[in-house]
Amino acid sequence: MKLLHERFILLRYYTDSTLNRLRVLLPKDIGNAVELRKRKITAMISLVFFSSTGLLLSIMIASLSLEIYSYSDVEGVYLSSAFGLVVSIGIIVLNRFYTVQSASYILIVTLFAIAMFTDNPYEIAHGRSIVVFIVPILISAILINPLSSLISAGISSIIITLISIGHGFGLPNIPSIFLFFVVAIIAWYSAATADQNTVQMSSAKSQLRAERDRAMFLLDIMGHDIRNNLQAIFIGLEILVDAHPEQRTEVIRKSISAAAKCKQIITKVKRTESLTQIPLKIVDIVDSASRKINAFRQKHQDVEIILHSNISLGYVWADKYFEDLIENVLENAIEHNPKSEKKVWVSLERDFNGYEIKIADNGTGLPLDRRYDILNPERRYGGVGLHQSRHIVSKYKGTITIGDRIEGDYTSGLEVTIWLPIAKI
Repeated sequence: MKLLHERFILLRYYTDSTLNRLRVLLPKDIGNAVELRKRKITAMISLVFFSSTGLLLSIMIASLSLEIYSYSDVEGVYLSSAFGLVVSIGIIVLNRFYTVQSASYILIVTLFAIAMFTDNPYEIAHGRSIVVFIVPILISAILINPLSSLISAGISSIIITLISIGHGFGLPNIPSIFLFFVVAIIAWYSAATADQNTVQMSSAKSQLRAERDRAMFLLDIMGHDIRNNLQAIFIGLEILVDAHPEQRTEVIRKSISAAAKCKQIITKVKRTESLTQIPLKIVDIVDSASRKINAFRQKHQDVEIILHSNISLGYVWADKYFEDLIENVLENAIEHNPKSEKKVWVSLERDFNGYEIKIADNGTGLPLDRRYDILNPERRYGGVGLHQSRHIVSKYKGTITIGDRIEGDYTSGLEVTIWLPIAKI
């Protein structure tokens, strides 16, 4: 039993390491968990196809050179092997650089071709090749969509019928055709269930990751921001005991300021405490951002805010925290700006399959080495607002990046770019 357990662990290790190596054959950024699973399966099948074809070709060349075995159609074997290698490489390239659907179509057509030409017509018509014809039915359900298994079952039936009638064998093996559709229905149900489970597991994993990041964020706030302010209050109270009357006013003022900062941090954090529980809805970013910017102008009348938008409507999947996202970035733009004349530039633009919201300021900016730590959850630098913004953007499946207002000149001020995908209904 112990030996069996050790073998199982070893098998799992080699399986995991093989799947990790497959990442080289996959695009770097795949947001959809179902598509990622399909790409992995396509990459694995194409690698098996490539390896087996190459191995068979090597065995044939070795057997011919050593005169172990002779082939009746050497040229045909060479051509079929070369075809297999080219097709498998083509599938790998399409899967890596294009869509998984296009790679899947070529793979399934190739499997049908193999089923048609690797056996003689009589055996195909009488059901000996049934297993070979079932393979594309199963693969289409997994890689294209569950319902496509029924289409593949129909294609398999038509191919067998045409081969049988065309060679004068009459009707094909009816039980085998019936079995095609039984397998197709089972594959349909299994693939649909697998897709649903994959989506649910991916959603649960994302939510757990978000909760973990938020927990680390709260611990960091308690261990850094709040502790520093509490320490300032305690030091002030200790000084207050022995301070002269004329010094006490200043000490009390600083202590009250530190307590107010603690309250402000707690209030800001509590605003997004239900971030992961609230469902997403369709939000017009132009309307929401404009409304929040106008409210921010009223609150900070000494700040010049310039809004530019080349879109009239912009629908994304978001929630009530979208306005908090805009407010956090705006507050960050003026809070760390020491200049007397503060300016903020806000732009809303369409960017391929999403929208870009850029918020720039005329502050002192940040050098490149310090900029990377601003949004780093492991090494938080700066205030609460930008990290809250990162959590909000992550829920919306978007990105947030920080750059220079004028590229190459960090002293020109910071520019925060928020990208959100277009809402697909």
